[in-house]
Amino acid sequence: MVGFMFLLLGVAAVLFRQDVLGLTVFAAEKTARNVSDDLKRLKSVVTTVSRDSRLLPFVEAGETNALRQFLQAQHERITAESLRSNGERWMDGVPFESWSLFNMNGILLAR
Repeated sequence: MVGFMFLLLGVAAVLFRQDVLGLTVFAAEKTARNVSDDLKRLKSVVTTVSRDSRLLPFVEAGETNALRQFLQAQHERITAESLRSNGERWMDGVPFESWSLFNMNGILLAR
């Protein structure tokens, strides 16, 4: 009788472990999909901002104050859009905490 109970406990432990592993894999896949979706949306936002016709003249002229104001305005606009009921939803709330803009040599122009 005791041996049979240990056998049942062993089977239950194996089945429990399989269930837990299955849930862990499911959670990991769901998180990976969420991160992937967010990265795709972030790419779209960055592409849209980088195509703004006001950006290039500021970069070429090295106008850091104008660049900071430009980035701040973009940040505020995108944050406001993300808070609307029909706006983009991001895993962590707003899409960007801050923006950093570097020149072709990797030098920080504005944040």
